[in-house]
Amino acid sequence: MPHPAANVPPLRPGLVIGEYRLDASLTADVGDAAWRGQSLLDQAIVRLDVFQDTPATSPLTRVAFELAKLPPHPNLLPVLDVVTMDALTFVVSPYLPTSLAERPRPLTPEAAVHTIRQLLEALQVLHEHGQVHGRLAPDYVALDGEHVRLRGYGFSQVRPRPAEILPYVSPHALDAPPTPQDDIWAAGVLLFELLSGDLPFPHQNQDDLLLAIRTLYPDPLPHTLPARLRHIVARALERDRRRQYATAQQMAEELTACAAELAQETTARTSSPSLRPFAVASIASPPGRHTGRLALLVIGLISFLMLAGIWLTVRYFEGKDMWRMLPNETIVAPAGGDFATISEAIRSARTGARILIRPGVYRETVLLTKNIELVADGPAGSVIIASHDAPCLRQSLGAQVVRGLTLQSHQAPAIQLNGGALTIEDSQMTAVAGEGVAVKGTETRLVMRRSRLHDGPGHGLAATDGARLELVECDIIGHGGDGIRLTGQAQLRAYDSRIADNRQAGVRALERAAARLERCTLERNGKATDGNVTLGQLPGAQASKPALKEGLPARSQHCASHVFPANWRHSTPHTGLTHHGPE
Repeated sequence: MPHPAANVPPLRPGLVIGEYRLDASLTADVGDAAWRGQSLLDQAIVRLDVFQDTPATSPLTRVAFELAKLPPHPNLLPVLDVVTMDALTFVVSPYLPTSLAERPRPLTPEAAVHTIRQLLEALQVLHEHGQVHGRLAPDYVALDGEHVRLRGYGFSQVRPRPAEILPYVSPHALDAPPTPQDDIWAAGVLLFELLSGDLPFPHQNQDDLLLAIRTLYPDPLPHTLPARLRHIVARALERDRRRQYATAQQMAEELTACAAELAQETTARTSSPSLRPFAVASIASPPGRHTGRLALLVIGLISFLMLAGIWLTVRYFEGKDMWRMLPNETIVAPAGGDFATISEAIRSARTGARILIRPGVYRETVLLTKNIELVADGPAGSVIIASHDAPCLRQSLGAQVVRGLTLQSHQAPAIQLNGGALTIEDSQMTAVAGEGVAVKGTETRLVMRRSRLHDGPGHGLAATDGARLELVECDIIGHGGDGIRLTGQAQLRAYDSRIADNRQAGVRALERAAARLERCTLERNGKATDGNVTLGQLPGAQASKPALKEGLPARSQHCASHVFPANWRHSTPHTGLTHHGPE
């Protein structure tokens, strides 16, 4: 219920509030009104934010007194005093007339990093003391020269959110109270704005802006900016909080390292001899043989300067690990990422890098040659690699992890492995023509977990030579040939998987190939198994129960009708491998 301020005279210049004299009204942002004033004790110029209908016992007044107890920090504009007068609360802080909102943009990378680092240090202090800014925007970043002083913090829980800060609000904070990670998101928006001169979601209409914040990724930063700096912005604006910076200190430390790299690059540029343009045409060439000598002299001088620059560059980077200057996480997106295609990202990635792929259809063949991780950065089925006349993924060396992708191939296998080691998780694969996944090579390894290979006209999973395969909780379903076909000396171990609705055999192991199935279900296949296929424990740890549904044709009961005694052993004569029945 509102508390009237009947005993409070109208605010006007010259009015004394406690120990402060009001001088001039200011634009209100934190409170309902704001005034510039002067302390009667030390004549310091102060700002008074005025909150109406807030008696001394109100939640807002209690928050104001808590903020006044925060320890001093050079990047926090302190709450100097809290004055209550009937139903009004005056929050007093130092007056700084300039804010980040008045600063021309874009800034240089060095200036932008310097500004946001100070801002993050102030946020870290707030968060360590249980406070959240909650309305971070340029107007609340006061400037004292190049020195950042954060103000307006702490009131987000007791005051409505101003409409003007909506471009800086995270998707999570649209419908919930702000948290420290929402402050980090806002800092990322500010860094984006300082670097590009624009907002990541530059929508004028509020409904469009809300929709963009909820569903879209930011517009891309210019690729002329350092890759590490673009990566820092992307991580600050990461929707998945598991991948976003957990603390302001984390982001500040990365910006500190980035600032050091920027300083090194600047030093390298300024210390290298600059190549000054030679106005060759303006040189008055005397007639005769001296013209040729002069031209040779100019060419020799230019060559010397170029070699000197190369030598200085080599000396500067000698012994440095250049890969450490690249980010370990890269974002691929149709728009707004570090790269527009997965192949470009892999070519530029360092060993061990993680490549996040945002929702979209990527029409390309991805060649896997480095030890990297490819991760779909979106809901299941939202990241699609579609290839027309070549595999979606082709691997010949290295070790990779692929997670959450949908692979659609039209005239080739969805995945073709000729070497290396590939782990694929939580993915879906289909091939319109031929085999779904083709694996060959004595050193090739494939591990599939929680994935689905489905609906192709040929064999689902085909392996030959000495390839080694492992399936865990996978579905191999609906193929015109065998669900799994092994030849040569290929070896398969499958656990807790379902192999169903394949026109020919569910699992076929020919020549010296071998397969062992543990707790797997085979149903509605033309033939359950063929060749050297060993059945271990059936689903539910009940070896006497069929692994097929009742009422199916007898030919599809082949696998489930085998019940093995506990001491059953089967030796493969070609390989010498011994397969054990249920323990």
